Amino acid sequence: MALDDVLRTGPASTDIVLREGGGTRRSALLYCLTAVGSALKAPLVLFAPTFMVAFVLWLLGATGGTVAAVVGVIAGVEYLLAVPVIARMEVTTVHWIEFAPPEAAERYRLVRGGRPDDWRPLTELPAVWLVHSIMEPYEGDRAPVEEALVGRLDFTGGQVVWKPPAGTDAERLREALTVLLGPAGVEVELITKRSVRPKPSPASYSPWISGGSGSANSGGC
Repeated sequence: MALDDVLRTGPASTDIVLREGGGTRRSALLYCLTAVGSALKAPLVLFAPTFMVAFVLWLLGATGGTVAAVVGVIAGVEYLLAVPVIARMEVTTVHWIEFAPPEAAERYRLVRGGRPDDWRPLTELPAVWLVHSIMEPYEGDRAPVEEALVGRLDFTGGQVVWKPPAGTDAERLREALTVLLGPAGVEVELITKRSVRPKPSPASYSPWISGGSGSANSGGC
């Protein structure tokens, strides 16, 4: 797969793309409006504790109207609490990592759903890790080889983990990141982990089939 889906080079920066969109006030507003609709699922997700409250009220002799009113209030509170939580999560999620200048970068910043962070020197980014996991088929297995690639950036105060698109060439990505970050002293490590897909356990022998065969044989004697 072409690296264009992972590394996006523009006139001012080269970006590691985690997800599309984000980085502007307009996108922040859009995510906040989206959260208003997404929060409608909160009462459904929290149905179990709400049901328990309603059940306890019913056991205590509350009328159906009272139970319904309490459930409605709880659902409303869950919705109102979920809106800012979902909005904050969407606005603060990292969408891409920007490196500038676009060749031989000297600084970087995290671009979130709502806005970009401040620029930081690459001295705060000691290393980039690429973990390439390869699961090979066992002898006689017709299933194809399974591969997964995970990237991790460790920086002062945290880390960002991302999954490049399936089919991304791990070695080419390492080389491209080394060219971009190497001049600033940032190490790009590629770790390859190989394993063999475990064989499925043999099907257990059915006692029903065994018993049926034995009975048939006994009847024929």
